[in-house]
Amino acid sequence: MSDGLFAWLRKVAIFACLFLLTLLEPRMKVQGQGIPKQKLVAVLELSGQTKRVSLEEMQYLSDIVRKTAIDALDPNRFVVMTRESMDVIIPPEKRVCLNNVCYAEVARQLNAHYLIGGNVKDFAGKLALTMEAYDGRGVLLGSELGEAKDLDGLLNLVRDRARNLLTKMLAVLPPGPGQVTPPPAPGKVELVSDIAPELGYLRVEGQPKGASVVISGPKGFGKVETTLPYGPVQVPAGDYKVEVSAPGYDSETKKVFVPSDKTVTVDISLEMPEGILKIDGTPKGARVDVTCEKGFSKTFGLPGRLSVPRGTCTVKVTRTGYEAFEKTVTVLGGKTAQVQVTLREVSSAETGPAPSALSGERFVDNGDGTVSDRKYRLVWSKKDFGGMHWQDAVDYCRENRARLPGSGWHLPTIDELRQLIIGCPATEPGGRCPAKEGCGSYEDCYGGEWEANCAPCKRRNGPGPEGCYMDEAFDDPCYWYWSSTPCPWSSSSAFLVHFYHGSVGDDGMGNNGGVRCVRRANR
Repeated sequence: MSDGLFAWLRKVAIFACLFLLTLLEPRMKVQGQGIPKQKLVAVLELSGQTKRVSLEEMQYLSDIVRKTAIDALDPNRFVVMTRESMDVIIPPEKRVCLNNVCYAEVARQLNAHYLIGGNVKDFAGKLALTMEAYDGRGVLLGSELGEAKDLDGLLNLVRDRARNLLTKMLAVLPPGPGQVTPPPAPGKVELVSDIAPELGYLRVEGQPKGASVVISGPKGFGKVETTLPYGPVQVPAGDYKVEVSAPGYDSETKKVFVPSDKTVTVDISLEMPEGILKIDGTPKGARVDVTCEKGFSKTFGLPGRLSVPRGTCTVKVTRTGYEAFEKTVTVLGGKTAQVQVTLREVSSAETGPAPSALSGERFVDNGDGTVSDRKYRLVWSKKDFGGMHWQDAVDYCRENRARLPGSGWHLPTIDELRQLIIGCPATEPGGRCPAKEGCGSYEDCYGGEWEANCAPCKRRNGPGPEGCYMDEAFDDPCYWYWSSTPCPWSSSSAFLVHFYHGSVGDDGMGNNGGVRCVRRANR
């Protein structure tokens, strides 16, 4: 071989070596960096709020998810933690998460980069599965939902949804070393997420435990019959009606709206329809009149103990020679309310001056601007203090701006004001007109027909002056007068008595009505 040819071949060999070094240099640099660090993936235990899946079966379902993750993930990039390795750091019961904050905290404790978890619940007669994947910061990477009729169907559902979830998770993770994500086609971008189902959570709490619960909801939910307490259960977002009932209790119904991604708790505590009213005191044998809601009334001698409808009750205790007693109490269902009574004896010197001619010995003009009612042991202002709005009338009497003798002056309740009616049996105390302190509604207070029950008497047909229905001992006996009792169906109206025709009615508090103040005797 000639020297020229050898020199040429030598130059070619050197050039080839340099070319190969140029090609191999990037790969050598990558290899020189060492094996990239693998990411830890923790599969948490699936949680269950159903009696149809045991703890052992739930653990087996978690193992299926863990095995699916091992098969689907690149072992050069990911390491799936075993249950035993996680147990050393966090016990299984602490690895059940329902929100991203919990996932982030578990990831921190396990030093995991990614977490997979989920739960199984009863929903509309089926087993409902929810699975989610999060990164170590608690950011949701993907979720999967599904339903199965039984445990066999649930096993297949877990396998399928776990594969889908891992595919979603890998799709949003950055590529590993040596992998290149191909650029999108020019002018075309498509990065979209799945539409999350509109689901919320519903929980029903209350008393008594074991009470029957019927829940009706939107289309697709149907009706669920269960017992207290119930849930929280994942339900479609929408309007729900919750009915709770139990023997010996009044049933109750509530309507609620469950928004997406929120938990709504309905608290219903049933009440018994009746309570116990206990009345004790002196003198023994005094007359006791009890009136309660739902038209209940009872008369007996002191003391007494009896079942009454729950709500407000008025207790009146009277006896000749004693100052009358009256009190309104609230009786709770299944509870006992107690009233203690001590009547004070009245001396003969307290009976006052001569009585009026019309009503015998009942009404007495005291000669000091007041009139005593011996029957009900009350003292009234003799004159009317002019037309006032209702609140002005309340304040006028309470502050005793008329400077009447004695203390405790107030605008009369409707019960007290009706005691001044004479000659109209329907509206006198104990008459068929049901309007009284504590009545609950327009129907309850007027008995459905106001005119027939509370305004049946003819105008100026009473026994008082000018045919009115008030005693002659009083000035201005034919006007209408405010009571201090507001109407239960309207915060801007109050009861009144019109002595022109002996009727019981109501009017707006902004109108001008008559004012006659009252106090109990001997104050």
